[in-house]
Formats: sequence, structure tokens, C-alpha cells
Amino acid sequence: MKRPKLLLYGIDGAQNNYVLDMVKRGKLPGFARIMKEGVYFSDMMSTFPTISPTCWNSIFTGAVPSVHGAVCQDLHYKTAHPGEIHSSYHSEYITAERFWETAGHAGLRSLVIDTLGAGHVKAPNVTHIRGGVNTRSASKIPNHYCSIQLAEGSAKFQNRKDYSPDKWQEFEAQNNPAKNTFIITHVHNGDTVADPFTWTVKITDDGLKIGFDEAAAECASPITLHQWTDVMTRSLVTVDGIPVKFHFRAYFNNFDSENNVYQLFFTGAYNILLEMDPVDNAVEISEIPEINVLCGDTFEMFADTLGFYSRWKAKIVEWAMENEDYDIIVVYSDSLDSVNHKYSGFREGTWHSDTIKKEKAEEFYEKLYNVEGVMIEWLLDNVLAEDTQLVVCSDHGGIGCPKGYLTRYVLADAGLLVYDEETEKERTEENFWNFFNQQNNHPGINWEKTRAYPTGCCFVNVNLQGREPCGSVPPEKYEATVGEIIRALHAHDPDPEGPYSIAFALPGDQAGIVGQGGPMCGDVVFGLAGSRVGGCYGGVHAHQIPSGRVSTGGDMRPICIMCGTKFKKNVILDRPADITDIMPTLCFAAGVPQPKDATGGVIFTAFTDKY
Repeated sequence: MKRPKLLLYGIDGAQNNYVLDMVKRGKLPGFARIMKEGVYFSDMMSTFPTISPTCWNSIFTGAVPSVHGAVCQDLHYKTAHPGEIHSSYHSEYITAERFWETAGHAGLRSLVIDTLGAGHVKAPNVTHIRGGVNTRSASKIPNHYCSIQLAEGSAKFQNRKDYSPDKWQEFEAQNNPAKNTFIITHVHNGDTVADPFTWTVKITDDGLKIGFDEAAAECASPITLHQWTDVMTRSLVTVDGIPVKFHFRAYFNNFDSENNVYQLFFTGAYNILLEMDPVDNAVEISEIPEINVLCGDTFEMFADTLGFYSRWKAKIVEWAMENEDYDIIVVYSDSLDSVNHKYSGFREGTWHSDTIKKEKAEEFYEKLYNVEGVMIEWLLDNVLAEDTQLVVCSDHGGIGCPKGYLTRYVLADAGLLVYDEETEKERTEENFWNFFNQQNNHPGINWEKTRAYPTGCCFVNVNLQGREPCGSVPPEKYEATVGEIIRALHAHDPDPEGPYSIAFALPGDQAGIVGQGGPMCGDVVFGLAGSRVGGCYGGVHAHQIPSGRVSTGGDMRPICIMCGTKFKKNVILDRPADITDIMPTLCFAAGVPQPKDATGGVIFTAFTDKY
């Protein structure tokens, strides 16, 4: 069995202060264990903006955004129309080498599993699974809800999420009430597999038995309310005419005893033959018996599928160590950022709801962090060898901001962005979110009079004549317009009773101080302080500064824990560090090449005195 020299486990959105606080309280045993076995960086900083593709590419390349090119989540070339946006989740826009690419050119082999924006292989000796590999065609069978209603010896069903009583449809004579056996057609978009397929559900005294046909259902273990089936593997023919193994689980979500209604949820599944690059071992990986999606509409379902999904990744790592010779393994999970976006404000007490209480949000946080802790302990027990150097890290944290900073309103109030008369009438407090979600190709924008427009989460561009196709500002007024934009940003404060909202606003050609620059950097770059004000991409992170934190518990700083024979043990290193330092440090420890374009450095104080 070949264990890797270097192992990275990335957890999107894991918060620094939350982990430290919970471990001090005797919680999160998985995180507590790795902290005892390694070095915890208590003052690690993200790059700016604190948005996933920007931060992860800073980790993978060891470089600041102006070098790797993912200066924001949304990328815009100023020579194009302001409404033309590209995504930095696509690897084609990354202009620096990720550390596994540098290693590949040196002859080392890497396995990169479900890593955000990894995309297609750009170097030899690298295998990618998921993580943006497939940008050409649909590869997912979607998640699927359905309900069965028993009434007078017959059944009705619905294959949709809308459970309104008037939406029931007759069950197309595919039921056998005498046997309490029902056949459900899995509705899908037809882009992935060629034909619809069915599930058989048997209602027994012991619970529901589910399978791909009546014989399989008869042999299945029964599930009761709020239970999952075992993995159900079936071969389906794709739209390309190729038989592929897909893996599913079903969940007994709800039972309405008054109306005799059973509500079921079926997980989706990806065609791994389209989700690997290169495809050499795709058939073997596709046969791994576990679901390869993270899904679920409830707290419990999401946590459960995270555990299943993590198990799928662990099985891939096991297969790789037994069958291949990988020097580097990278695994990624986006679970904790999902909980930030949905529950951080409830946990901090800054968002309010009749149904989601602070205690419930805290319970959800702890449960998901514990699921991630189980994966961390599995890596320690099964992958870490004497010469393996491991880092567990995140890209950013989060703050549950109740206030929104809408750049579009700021520019419109200052007369820099102009709407037509009818659209301007709609620009009210009640329509805030409609304008928040608006794009620069909105027909209500008067581009002849508009002098500035927002792009990404932290940029404002001058609508410059001779550069933008719809330019209105003469070149000789460029600098004055930049100054006007900066003054307008500073003047706007959505939360005058709280901490000051704007941390900085500066010309783009002077934004190297925050790692910004390059052709897709804005003419103005601005950031928000650690406060009650957020806004872009869900509000909990993006244009907040990397050091932002608030008294309610939100913290923009990521976690970073390194362990292995080269690193100190049971040490909390309370010194400034940057996520661009992570891979230079780990590569040095593992004896693999430094990322070619890195601007970060090696944190020597993390090593034992021997090294």
C-alpha cells in the first residue's frame, strides 16, 4: 500500500474561533485530536476577497490573487460589456500553477478529489475526480422526492417537491394494493441517462422496503421514519449509450398518518465516467458503493449525506493507496460553508426566525463539525504514514451579517449609475433584493449616463470611453471619477448604529496591498470591516476583510492545522500567517517542489527543533 507524502484535507468555511472555543469546552473530538498531534495556527488570514475560489486558489498556488488570476468569484474583462461575467470556479481562468501541477511536472503523481475549481488536468501525473472536471455535458441524475398516498385499496402519487393536495396524480396502474407494492417512476431531465427508471416500494408491518424491482425490494432491509436505505446500486444506460453504475439511497422523510401519506426522498448520482480526468480508472471508481452527492433539505438529512459522501471519498483514497502510487492526495469538502450561509446568523443571534432558534443552529454546527472530525480521524488512522505531512485547512470563516451593503444602490444614490425613470421608481427599500440580484445587463440601466458600475463583490469600474463598449466617461475624467466612487463608498453606511462598515476603498492600481491587481481587478477595490454589514453571495463572507470578526461569534479567519513528523505537536501557534504560506510550508516539509508561482513563504516556526 502506497501512502502519500503530502495530504491536504480542505474544509470550506470552517471557522477559526469556533474550533478553538469548542475544543476548549471539550467538544469536537476529531479536531481536538489533530490539534494534539500537530500545530494549530490561531491567526491565519485569508486573502481578499474572502470568497471561495479566490481563497482556495491562493492556498493551491501559494500566490496572491493578482498572480493566480481568481481576483473574485465573478471575473470581468473591462473591454467587454459590463454584463459579461466569467466564473473563477473554472480552472481555465487560473494563471498560476497549483502545487500538484508543479509536482506533476517534476514527476510526482497527485490525486485531487472533488476539489473546488480543480477542473481539467493541466499537468502530467495528475488525476482529478469531480471538482469542475465536467463542463461539457450533464452528468447528474437529480435528487428526487415523491409521495405515496394509500386510500381505499388504491394509491396516488406525486413526483415533485410541491406537495399541494390538488397536485396529486393517478398512479398509472403500476401498483398492487393487495401486496402493498408500488412502482415509482424516477423523473429526471433526460440529459444523463437515456430512459426513465423506476423504484419498487413495499409497505410492510416492519417499515418500507425499497429496491430497483420487486425482487430487490423483497430482499431489502426495511426502513422506518427518518431512516435511510442501504446503498442501492444499479446499472443505467447513459445518453451516450454506455451502461454505468449509479449508487443511490432513499430516505423515509415523513408519514402523514391522518391521510396515510408516505413521503420519500431519493438521492441523485453522478456519472463518474464524465467526472474524471484522465478517465483511465473511471470504471473502477464508478463501482465504489456509496452515494457521491451532498444533499438534503433538512438538518438531519444534510448531516447524514455528508457522512455518506465523506465515506465515498474515503473509499476512493483506500482504492488509490491499494492500486496506484500517488505522492500527493487532495480531498475537499464544502459542508461547513453551507451551514455558514444558512445558519451563521441564527447561531450568532443576529438573524431571527420563528422556526430556527439559536439552540438549533448551534446543534447543527456542532453535528456537522463532528462529521468532519470523523473524516479527519479516518485520515489520521488510515492515510497518515511516518513520512506523510498533513494539513487540514479552510479558505475563510464567516459572519452572520443582518445588514446588506448593496454597491448598486451606493452608485445610484451618488448619480454614478443611472436607471431609466421607471426602473428608478422601483428602487425602493422593499425591492432591495430585486436590485441585489440584478446584473449589469439589466435593460433599466442607462449606459449613456452611467459613469460607474459594480462587478464581483468588491470592485467598481469606471464606464470608460474607448475601453467599455458602452463607455461614457472621457479618459481625462478617469481619475476624478475614481475619486468620486471612493468618496461615495465611504459615505454609505447601512448600519450607522453599528461599527463602521467600510474598511478600505482604493484605486485598483494601488490594490497590491490587499493582493489585488491584474486585468480583471476593478478600477476601485473596496472591503468591509468586521461588522454587521455583509451583502454579496449570501452575506456571510466575500467583501469582508480577512481579519474581520464580531462580538457575536462570527470570525472571517480560517482554520489551519499541520501535522506529521516535521511539525511540532500540541502547539497553538499564535503568530500572523497567511493562507499563501500553507502550501510552501507543507511542500517544504514533505520534500516536494514548491508551487512554481508562490508568493507565500515557509513558516519555519511550525517545525520541530530537529528541522
